[in-house]
Amino acid sequence: MTHFQAARFEVVIANESSPMYDEPDASNHDEPFTQQKYIEAVADATFSIKVTLDPDFDFANCDAVRAKVNLDGDLRGWYQDLKPRDVFGGGRQACLDTITRWCPEAGQWQKASYSFGKLDIKEASDSRVSREQISSLGSIRISFRRIYFGAPTEGQYQTPQRISEVSEKMLKGKSIQHSIAPTAFVKGLPPPPTVAAIPLPGDLGREVVVNVLYRSKSTLQMLGCIPRSPSPQPILRPQNGRATTVADTNVKEELRTLRVSSEDLFREAAHSDDVQSPRLGLPNSRIERVLPLGPMLNRNNVVQLRGSNVNEKMERTPSNESEIKLQVLLRQST
Repeated sequence: MTHFQAARFEVVIANESSPMYDEPDASNHDEPFTQQKYIEAVADATFSIKVTLDPDFDFANCDAVRAKVNLDGDLRGWYQDLKPRDVFGGGRQACLDTITRWCPEAGQWQKASYSFGKLDIKEASDSRVSREQISSLGSIRISFRRIYFGAPTEGQYQTPQRISEVSEKMLKGKSIQHSIAPTAFVKGLPPPPTVAAIPLPGDLGREVVVNVLYRSKSTLQMLGCIPRSPSPQPILRPQNGRATTVADTNVKEELRTLRVSSEDLFREAAHSDDVQSPRLGLPNSRIERVLPLGPMLNRNNVVQLRGSNVNEKMERTPSNESEIKLQVLLRQST
């Protein structure tokens, strides 16, 4: 989008820029002056907002670019002006990381940082929260616009009301587990003087907005913003010095069943000397010995036959599906 060129927006958590994820159905918000992104909310982590204008950003002869942030629908918000002559690290950067207030009890200016606080969701809540606040809950609205300076104004430095609890009915199915909360207030410096903003005429004075929706990792996975973590196979008790998975156990169980079935097959052939074995296809009187089935069984069953004039040893081809399956499983287990 041309209106976002040479401008960058970041949410910095624990001194690292948080990855921003596109909305799964971005076509619904494909507007020239608005973008919508998702980030992962880390419980109790502090964060800051950075707006950076690259050296080739077009100021269009404005007095300043006003970068502003509104948290959870707070209408007042916090802003910082970036002037064309202000250069920081090869560009111009606004860092919005502080809530400022005047504390009458302490008689001093105080400041606090932004953080992701836990949102209590109850069946019923006495919290007086408007529908407008609920609709903006879970959002960080970052914006900038080119302005001319107007007359000085009196700043409002009241601490925004934090939404700490809501009812399930008010959320109406929105998957939100956090809300913006200030950290403990400490002594701070007085804020700079404030001035009114007069937007430039036309599109150059339009507000450019990035709506950042903060959600938990599980919610981002559910929405399809990030891939789900693959589920590992359950680990069972160790055997022979290594962990055994469910797949290993299934093979061993099937192998054990086929082994018992084969032992019955050869035992049946050994009971009679004159009756032909229906499953081996050989007269039982000609069977002298069958190699025992066990953990060290060879891959091919060797049957030794006794004739009238010659002893001959031959490998028997598996005669049915079970015996073929047995040999395959034996190969897998060795």
